[in-house]
Amino acid sequence: MQRDRKRVLSEYLIVSAHAGDRVALDRLCRLWHADLSRHAGRLIGEADPARDIMQDAWCDILRGLNSLREPAAFPAWAYRIVARKCAAEIRGRQSNR
Repeated sequence: MQRDRKRVLSEYLIVSAHAGDRVALDRLCRLWHADLSRHAGRLIGEADPARDIMQDAWCDILRGLNSLREPAAFPAWAYRIVARKCAAEIRGRQSNR
């Protein structure tokens, strides 16, 4: 099974971050931010709320990174966090109607 470079690099950066490397955290954020932001934008449909959601999502992702036991699961785990944040935003909008 061939794994792409981005996923392998992500796994390396996560292992480095678990070891305390702050530069690895920064590189991990830069590596995935565009993809996760596009995902949030597709789910929400607006740029400004998507940016706010991404700020909250990155806080949760970075806070929970040490609990991630399998670095290979990072993409699915991060996308799920973003999707849950978007769902909460949509629920909030619906309750305000």
